[in-house]
This record gives sequence, C-alpha cells and structure tokens, in this order.
Amino acid sequence: MRTLYGTVLLVAAVLFLAVSRLLRNAQTCACEQTYMYSSYTEVPVLHPRWAKHRYKLRLYRETSFSKQALPPTGLPALLVPGNAGSYEQVRSLASETSRLAAQARRAGGAGSNIADMDWYALDLNGELSAFDGHLLAEQAAFALACLKQLRAMYSIADNSSSCSSQGQAQQRLSPLPYNLRPQPLSLASSSGNCGAAAAVVPAVVLAGHSMGGVVARAAATAAWTHPELGPGSLALLLVLASPQQYPPLLLQPGLARFYSGAPAQPLPPGLPAVSVHGGSADLQVSPYLTRLPRSALRLPSSSSSSSSSSNSVAAVLSLASLHVPGVWLSAGHNQVDWCNQLVRRLSAALLEVHALQQQRLQQQLGEVQEQQRGRALLRQQQQFVIQQLLQKELRATGRRLATLSFAWQPGLCWGSNDTCATPRVQAAPATPPLKPSQRSSRHTSI
Repeated sequence: MRTLYGTVLLVAAVLFLAVSRLLRNAQTCACEQTYMYSSYTEVPVLHPRWAKHRYKLRLYRETSFSKQALPPTGLPALLVPGNAGSYEQVRSLASETSRLAAQARRAGGAGSNIADMDWYALDLNGELSAFDGHLLAEQAAFALACLKQLRAMYSIADNSSSCSSQGQAQQRLSPLPYNLRPQPLSLASSSGNCGAAAAVVPAVVLAGHSMGGVVARAAATAAWTHPELGPGSLALLLVLASPQQYPPLLLQPGLARFYSGAPAQPLPPGLPAVSVHGGSADLQVSPYLTRLPRSALRLPSSSSSSSSSSNSVAAVLSLASLHVPGVWLSAGHNQVDWCNQLVRRLSAALLEVHALQQQRLQQQLGEVQEQQRGRALLRQQQQFVIQQLLQKELRATGRRLATLSFAWQPGLCWGSNDTCATPRVQAAPATPPLKPSQRSSRHTSI
C-alpha cells in the first residue's frame, strides 16, 4: 500500500512539474519579438581614466530611418546591461522609441517638432557582476563618467554667450568625430536666437536591466550630489527585473558592502523611478527583490512644511508586466527587455517623459531668449550712454584745447605747482619814442 501511495505521489509530482513547465513555456512564447535595423558606434569617453579602459560607451542608430544617419539631435538615454549582459540589449527599447517618434512626426505633419531619443549603452564586456561587488562599484563609476560625458555633449558651457558659443562647444567636443557630435541647438531652431540654447541642458533617461539596474541606481544617487551633474541631470530611472533589495545569491562580502553603500541611500527627491519585474516567469529574480527598499524612500519629516514635504518624497512605481495594460503576461528574466508587448508600453511611456522634458526645454529656451533680449537691450542702452558721455567729453576737451592754443606762450608755465624746463623770460618794458629836442641834446652831449 505504501508503495502504491508513493508511486501515485511520484506520478502526480511529475505531472505537476510537466504541466507547469508547459504552461511556463506557453506563457514565455507569448512574448513577441522586436525587429530592428540596428547599428552601433563607439563613442570615445574623454575622461583620462576611462579613455583606454575595457569599458566602452556605444551609440545605437536605427538605420531604417534616414534621419537617424545624421548626428544625434534628440534627448539622451543610457542603458546599463546586467550580469553577463551585452550592450545590444538596448536595441529593443531604442528601436521602438525611434519607430513611435517617427510615427508621431508623420501624424503631426510638417509642424511636428518631436525629437528622437538618442540611446547609449555601456559595453561592460559581459562581466559577471552579480558575484563581485568590486565590479559593481567600478561599473557605477563608469556609468557616472558616461553621464558627465553626455552632459558635456548635449550642453553648452557658457550661459551668457551669444552665437559664438556654438563654435566654442563644437571646439570643446573636437575629439569626437563629426557624426557623433550632437546638435543641441536644433531644439531652438524656432526661436531664431542661437544664444538662447546656451543655458539648456537636457536630462538623461537612465535605464538598467538586472544587476545593471542596481548599478544605475547607484550612479543616479551619486549623480544627484555630484558638482558637475547635480539635481535635474536625470529625467527618469527605469530598472527592469533588477534585485533592488539584496542580491539573489550572496557569495561575496563585497556584494553586501556594495548594497549597504550607494544603493541603500534614499532616492534623489523629485526623480521618478519605475521598477518592472516579469512576474512568475522570472526564475532568477523574485518579484519581492525588485521592489525598492524602505531605506530608498525619502520620507517627509514631521517638522517640515507641507510644501517641502511633498517635494522630498521620491515618485516610485513598482509593477509586474502581468499587470501592465496591453501586456497581460509574465516575462522571463532575459525576456523583459525584448518582449515586444512590454517594450511598446515602456517606449510610449518614455516618449511621454520625453515630450514633457521637451516642453520644459522649450520653456527654458523662451526664458533664456527673454534674458538674452533684456541683456541685449541693456547693453545697447549702456553703449548709447557711453557714446553720449564720450561725445560730451570730446567736445569739452576740444574747447579746452582751443582755449589753450590761444593763451599759450613758449617758455611759460601753467599752474602754480608746475616747473618748466626753460627759464622764465621777463619782457623788457617798452621805451617811449624820443622827442626831437631830446635827440639833439643827446647828440650834443656825445
């Protein structure tokens, strides 16, 4: 009897595993592929530490659209691959965002001003970062250097410069090839003032998959307090199937030290953060690990005012792909970044963030343009006043010189404290003419 019960339990367990495996495979196959025409170009990192490093920064180009062959003209986005990941993981999101942006431009007509998203990806040589905290720290430092590189590429340094600042910016980016130099002034083409784009710095969308999400979060926390980046340097933090709580497999003390460092710090205030996990189909990272820990949320203090409290709370959203409208399915750990149903929804959301940022940039362009006009008007008024004063001074100097030219005599000194090189000459008094009687008497005496 016991043998029968054991056999039944064994058969039931095998059937259960087989059925669950079939269901999981059927659910996995529900993800559609994303098709693209991808090309990658290496972007040299100008920082001396990373110039000849094994890590590289690559720019994705969608060759199916002719506009993509031009230099980058959109807003920057950066993807950090995960454990044993490749920079080619960026192609799904980059291709869908380019396709949706092109469709929006065609639907908007000739007056549509929707810029593309320029996607960059880190080439980390497929390192096994899930087992080494030192590699995670080094990748976070490289991601921070790439953020500074993108800020230097997409901004103009001098806020008060005029049209010549464009040449200065291109000169500052001279180590980059021409096809890699972004054109930040394309956003200000409608304003007609090239100097108005001087103060505009677009924020970067930072994304990460798996352990790359942990690296991206550490880089975002460091960028928020960095003197060259600061608040406003990031537009969104997107992590896909990323273990934010703690590593799935803790094999090294360095991993614990890394997780207790930058990832344990509160998220920067005002930075939207979205964490997406694949659900039950993800057998490597459980959904619980993808949630941001409580220590990462900056909770408002009771003593602060309501306005400051509302600004100090980070906007965080954690959801499963099964609950996303239009997706309704779970995705495996490696399928989250290419599942077309999910990628389309994420691309649409990224374009919404992109549109809001573009509106903010246009508003900043208008404000800077007004400041440029005000400064130009003030400069004209100052020049007019200076010209009037110079003309008045010249007229007064001319009258003074004319007066001195009539009153001046050689050898005379002007002023009581002046000394002259030539001695003073006293003129002899004029003698009156002699009378005839005086002339005769003088002649007689002689």
